[in-house]
Amino acid sequence: MSKNMLVKTQIKDREALADALLQVCAGRGIKVQTGDNLTTQRYSSIVHGCQFVIAKEELRRTGNVSSFGDIGFRQTADGTYEILLDDFDSRDQALANEVKREYAIAMVTRRAEAQGMRVEFLDDTRQNLRLHPMQTRRPQITQRRY
Repeated sequence: MSKNMLVKTQIKDREALADALLQVCAGRGIKVQTGDNLTTQRYSSIVHGCQFVIAKEELRRTGNVSSFGDIGFRQTADGTYEILLDDFDSRDQALANEVKREYAIAMVTRRAEAQGMRVEFLDDTRQNLRLHPMQTRRPQITQRRY
């Protein structure tokens, strides 16, 4: 029996965030800057201390002509990552939501594999998935004749 679940994403794992950014941005030809103290420039402010930045020039080059500022990902004091973007840009928000979704998929996949399960995507949208127990090889029993 399947269950419907609501997942509210809290980004904590830097490696999984990097994987999610790669999954979302590489297919669109968007370059992501990585580092420990990057600066993001939004319409009316500059924010320092980001670990990942998608520059507004990259967003514009790849078709988001309305982008007013960079998209930044910055780790907070409690270890979670906040997403910094201009709330006026709906396309930037859609991209950030896609990154959060891919992050959630990465985390579900890692946890499932750690518990001996595998993830199957039911369609190309990567929105519907099913967990399956991994097939384990049973030891072969041979009959001995005495």
